[in-house]
Amino acid sequence: MRIAQGMIVATAALALACAAASAAPGDDGRGRRQCTDIRGYLDDERPGGREVRAAPDPAAAVVGRILEPWTDGQARLAVSFAIEATEDGWLLIEGAGDDPVLTEGVDRPMYEGRGWIRGDRVSVGVQASQGFAEPSHASDIIVRTGPNELDFVAAIVACDGNWVLARWRENPHRHYRFDPRAVVTADPLLLQAWVTGICNIQETSCDMAPGDRPED
Repeated sequence: MRIAQGMIVATAALALACAAASAAPGDDGRGRRQCTDIRGYLDDERPGGREVRAAPDPAAAVVGRILEPWTDGQARLAVSFAIEATEDGWLLIEGAGDDPVLTEGVDRPMYEGRGWIRGDRVSVGVQASQGFAEPSHASDIIVRTGPNELDFVAAIVACDGNWVLARWRENPHRHYRFDPRAVVTADPLLLQAWVTGICNIQETSCDMAPGDRPED
């Protein structure tokens, strides 16, 4: 009887594993992708910020650095940059710098040219409540939250035109409802999905429709 019960449990576990594998998103963002009008923000608090490399490779030459967020002790504003392309978790960026309008005239010297950084701790402005399995509104919705609350982006994995493959960590201020296909890690919770409705303004919202699936 114990052997039979063990076989049932093992069979059930195998079925669940196969179901999870078959449910994997159809587009994991790998390979070189081009981005369209997307600005990123570096949320890396480490002193000295982030190294920018000549190629999407940790062994590539360092061509410069972009700095950690600026703060006056109260306000905190991340360095922004254009994201031109992505490749296997790396971002091709250009034009990094502070926004003197927001930092009260502060514009710290840093590398402004083209180069590659990893997408962890890089965010984008998102006005959406739905995350998709692929960069298309026709694909499955695998993450849902309140109106325009897919905003606490923890990392950028890839982009495809004006779509971004983003990640979100568990957040006490947000309630995520998700399909198992969106789960990168369960403990701690880390979700991944494609979103659009990108807002390239750091401190306020954009006057635009959300990036959710259009209603019929």
